[in-house]
Amino acid sequence: MFGQDGDTDAQFAIDPDRIRTPLIRDSGVWREVGWDEALRRCEQLIHKVHAQFGSRAMCAYTGNMVGKLFDIGRYVVLFFQKAKLGSHYSSSTVDQQPKNLSLWT
Repeated sequence: MFGQDGDTDAQFAIDPDRIRTPLIRDSGVWREVGWDEALRRCEQLIHKVHAQFGSRAMCAYTGNMVGKLFDIGRYVVLFFQKAKLGSHYSSSTVDQQPKNLSLWT
């Protein structure tokens, strides 16, 4: 881990309470599942929202690595164009832009 918090960030990796497997909530109770079941559940939920509200109701979030890796950034843009999502948020939009906006108010 790098940066000023590098020495404390390592504690997250060995924390005994860290979530280590996907979780699904059924009737208010969380249960551990495998990745195949977790991704199937995501697919079900996404299809339900898409069927009811259309692709404009969907959004995407990309982190810092999309801006740093040319190959990922190139394909993510193509994916977003095909998906016709309603909004796209980046780490800049979520983290920096509210601070920039607050400077003007």
